[in-house]
Amino acid sequence: MPLYRDDCASAKMRSSGSTCICARITSIQPTIVIEDKSGSCVLDTFPSDSIAEVGDLCYCFVRCGAEPLRCRRLTVIPPEMFPVALYQLELFRRNQNAMKP
Repeated sequence: MPLYRDDCASAKMRSSGSTCICARITSIQPTIVIEDKSGSCVLDTFPSDSIAEVGDLCYCFVRCGAEPLRCRRLTVIPPEMFPVALYQLELFRRNQNAMKP
């Protein structure tokens, strides 16, 4: 199964596979919502071993093709790591575009 890197908008458009999204948690109750500059995503639940709060930046490993997206793993990151996440997303997109015929 392919693994992608996405922002919230592009993750919602994937019909299959798994992706990693770096975004801020904006809501936990009644639904889990993450948000970045591209928009927001609703997640099914946090993994049972996750500790996160509204306002935290995190990497979310999600399974695509379901609504809401299925969050399989969540890792809270410090704000200083956000530029690294944006760079990783940019590199992934460049590589994907280079592989297109």
